[in-house]
Amino acid sequence: MLKMSRRIFFDTKWNLKKNQNSKHTCYDPEKDLFFEVDSLNKLKDYDEIYLDSSLFPNMWEQLRELVSNGKSVYYFTRPWKWREVRERFREDLKIKTGRVSKTDEGDAYLL
Repeated sequence: MLKMSRRIFFDTKWNLKKNQNSKHTCYDPEKDLFFEVDSLNKLKDYDEIYLDSSLFPNMWEQLRELVSNGKSVYYFTRPWKWREVRERFREDLKIKTGRVSKTDEGDAYLL
């Protein structure tokens, strides 16, 4: 029997201000659920991890650990395409998040 891969879409967030939320927004398409985590290490139950176009220095060790544990990590390499992607999926985005403009949930969903 073929095992289905569990996928997660991960919108990275870098926030140096201590009093603000610096958690990353995730979207699990299997459960159709948005949630937040403070570290990539919290995603050990997922086989495929899709990241947006922002990788930060504090993430490299976490990425190395995920890959060394057999996880597949994919990276959106065309950040200049966000506007085009957002426009192309405008209606889906509005239904899912209630907005078309940039949001953490929207970016995770669009990945």
